[in-house]
Amino acid sequence: MDNPIWGADWAQVRANWTLDPEVTFLNHGSFGATPRCVLELQSQLRAEMERQPVLFLDRTLRGKLDQSLAAVGSLLGTSPKNLAFVPNATYGINSVVKSLDFGPGDELLIVEHGYGAIIKTLQCVADRTGAQVVLVSIPFPVESPDEIATVVISALNERTRFVVIDQITSPTAMILPVKPIVDACRERGIYVMVDGAHAPGMLPFNLDAMAPDFWSGNLHKWVCAPKGAAVLYVRPELAQRIEPVVTSHNFGMKFPEEFFWTGTDDPTPYICVRSAIEFIAGLGWARVHSHNHALARYGRRVVAELIGGGLPVPDSTEYYGSMAIVEFPSKVKFKTIEEARAFQGRLYERYRIEVPMMVIDGRSLLRLSAQVYNAPGQYERLGEALRAMLK
Repeated sequence: MDNPIWGADWAQVRANWTLDPEVTFLNHGSFGATPRCVLELQSQLRAEMERQPVLFLDRTLRGKLDQSLAAVGSLLGTSPKNLAFVPNATYGINSVVKSLDFGPGDELLIVEHGYGAIIKTLQCVADRTGAQVVLVSIPFPVESPDEIATVVISALNERTRFVVIDQITSPTAMILPVKPIVDACRERGIYVMVDGAHAPGMLPFNLDAMAPDFWSGNLHKWVCAPKGAAVLYVRPELAQRIEPVVTSHNFGMKFPEEFFWTGTDDPTPYICVRSAIEFIAGLGWARVHSHNHALARYGRRVVAELIGGGLPVPDSTEYYGSMAIVEFPSKVKFKTIEEARAFQGRLYERYRIEVPMMVIDGRSLLRLSAQVYNAPGQYERLGEALRAMLK
């Protein structure tokens, strides 16, 4: 199969990244990968910072951050006044959860396919406050988005104080129906946080139309900014409630001002976000979205066919975007996540193929990513390697 979008131009597109050509890299979803031009800008900014640190950090930084946030606001469909840069989505969600007041009897709800670090964050807060974490089991394999929304909404009750719903689940790469869940929470006076870790750059969406209380998403993944770039959204009516997990000089200035300075750090990932957005825009956002879904669709089908595996998520842009999962055949059963990661390590050692594996609901899964630097032959190579290993 030829590349569904780039065709003969693929090598030229691939050359924009510094990824090791000896590695079949099918795991963009974990940490992303940053184009050369953005890395070069970051190096220039770091050199500028080191030539005159006080000028850079104390006098000109805020203007650079404002310009970058304006680009993010345009991409996400909201005013930059509703946004603050954070180093990662986990930091953003921690800032929200730890800014709110909970007590004994309160329920903090999250789906079982939620990101592990966020489940632990809720448990940390529950342990300190006497609240209870409620893990909602969602249908899997899934048959319809309405089914997921119904299950989550039916779990809400008079004790539910806070809900985290993934825009795209990390372990199973499913797009969840966040809008009806957000609306149901708002109607009941329940705070709702959308974990958008994978959403920016993978899906087109509008934060003002989604209207969650809080949302946080990574920019180092599908926007391809440098590592350490993410953003937190807070609904304007709640801005006075949210503080960063680190208290520093801007204490008392409230959101988003307190987030602009949480201590000396390297701010260049934030400044480079605008360049990353412009780079992907140069390729064409709609084209990239279409390419990545087509490639993920092809990849999951060819791998499943080669290993005799299953596809527990329906074949539609409604259910997955630039990532897709494949279930191992029944003869492969990882008992623990450690077993899955050990198998993943053996695959890398033997074939230099990077792809994550996991255990969800007793099912052994692998998660494929598709970014513009990937090509169909890489998924074919993965399928052949797995078939050889499974023999």
